[in-house]
Amino acid sequence: MRPHHLTVRDAAIEDLPACLELWAAMRSRSGRIDRLFPAPSTEVGRSLLAEVHDDPCRRIVVAQCGDDVVGMAVLTRDPLAPLVNEPAVQLSYAVVRPDHRRRGVGRALVAASVGYADAVGADYVLVNVHPTLRESNRFFARLGFTPLFVRRIAPTAALRRRLGLDARMSEVVGSRRRLLRAGRS
Repeated sequence: MRPHHLTVRDAAIEDLPACLELWAAMRSRSGRIDRLFPAPSTEVGRSLLAEVHDDPCRRIVVAQCGDDVVGMAVLTRDPLAPLVNEPAVQLSYAVVRPDHRRRGVGRALVAASVGYADAVGADYVLVNVHPTLRESNRFFARLGFTPLFVRRIAPTAALRRRLGLDARMSEVVGSRRRLLRAGRS
């Protein structure tokens, strides 16, 4: 059943509290995300909304039902892969409020990503879904999304230990990184 008066629009600064609430709900569904990434602060969210407003390669959209923001997604135009310059739209942080799931909100957010892809000349839409989110994975599969890559993540400290890299090597890398940062400013 589709909610009445469902619209998808660009996020505004007034939507920040609702977006932060949706982000927190998404983080709580996957314990690993909760441990890996800190919850964004109001300042970070405000800054992101301001940056996106001026960047044609990024959009934050919200799904609104009546006066309530019930879903959100971040859309970015990026190359399909690092060595493949084919443009694609990355659909990230797609989240729907729990009390509005199975009512067309997710489909509306995906439709917005297709509209954005058309606007920026991208032939593909990519989405990252945490492997433990079974319902989300099924939703995207039903819409025709297929696996492309398996992305894995590891802390550099753990890799350093497992690769047998000693502290001197990490200090050399740290010195190079500081020099590169100094050169950019």
